[in-house]
Amino acid sequence: MMKKKKWQRFIFAVCFIGLFTACENDDYNGPEPDEVTANYSNKLANGAEANLALTYSGNELIGKSVYFKTRDAKTAEITLLDIVPGEREASLTNVALIPVAEGYTFSGDVTSSTSCSFHYTGKVEKGKLTIDLSNVQLPANLITTQRTWHTIPYTLTETTNIDPETGLEYTDEMHGVHFHSDNKLASSYTNLLEVIGGNILGSVLRNVYFNQDGNITALYASMPQVNNFAGYLMPLPIRPESDYSLSPLNLATYYVKDHSLYVVPNIDMIIRLIQSNAAESRATSISEWEEIYRLINRWTTTGIRLNIVDDIKPEVIFEGFVIKHIGDMILYLDKDEVGILFKLLPLLKDAVQDLPMKDILIPMIDGLSTGLIDSEEFELGIVLSKSSMISEK
Repeated sequence: MMKKKKWQRFIFAVCFIGLFTACENDDYNGPEPDEVTANYSNKLANGAEANLALTYSGNELIGKSVYFKTRDAKTAEITLLDIVPGEREASLTNVALIPVAEGYTFSGDVTSSTSCSFHYTGKVEKGKLTIDLSNVQLPANLITTQRTWHTIPYTLTETTNIDPETGLEYTDEMHGVHFHSDNKLASSYTNLLEVIGGNILGSVLRNVYFNQDGNITALYASMPQVNNFAGYLMPLPIRPESDYSLSPLNLATYYVKDHSLYVVPNIDMIIRLIQSNAAESRATSISEWEEIYRLINRWTTTGIRLNIVDDIKPEVIFEGFVIKHIGDMILYLDKDEVGILFKLLPLLKDAVQDLPMKDILIPMIDGLSTGLIDSEEFELGIVLSKSSMISEK
């Protein structure tokens, strides 16, 4: 009798466990794998149909796509497209899915193929993917070793030195812009461009920050106001800190490869920022940006390549005039990267028609357009310093 009761209790326990397991499997009526396997996007072109809610380092990030795939609703493969700096596709594999109301949640930590590490969390449901990337850490490189870089304020102060390697006498110049062309016509504007460009740049841009998560931000101000063209030839007054604002996150990211810096602009984020700041009552339509969007489509994926010069040497501006930029690094574009834009330079003439200095600027634009198209060498860059060169009074 005792054996029979024990056997009955055993059968009851087995049935109970089986029933509990069956209920556990049957209680969840979430989406099927093919209902959530899809490409999710929040690009502006999708408009109201955007089905991706993406945040990066705690801030909204648009203009991106994520491919989510699951075969069994237990694990997933997630592909981040142009989201991790320097990676066209960053794959998250064997991501465990946890059933919740109307979908599945997931989370984890990963180190990508380029040694970028980050934490991710998210939720997928029918017709929508939510994902957040946090604690993003790029691998150490030439840029991130110095997070804050300072622009160079233009000054008339000059010193003369002798280069020990070449024996050339050169002048130290505090120009925040570097320009070089092997074309005689274009190179004739070198000093003028470096003075004016460096003067304006040093006034509107105070610091550039290369953040550990790959974001580029900057401390910037509005254009300086001068009465005439000659005003840009003289050092502009040092502006107070209150004139400057910090640019938003996720407008541009960067990565370093083969001694070059690649800057990846987020065109959708930039367009939306312009629209939100537009003085006009109507927002700029997407169609008005189509030509610009197509032109820089490559930059939104591979990035704008800038050559890194971390050992600044004297350079010949013209015969008998040698200068050396004061600073610790030059980042410059070359003709291979931006040569296609030279044909668009004449369009700038329309932009300066109403300026008091148009009689000087229009001939300059014409000369540069012709000279740069015919040139073989071209460099245009920004000079940066590890320490601020602004005298605090």
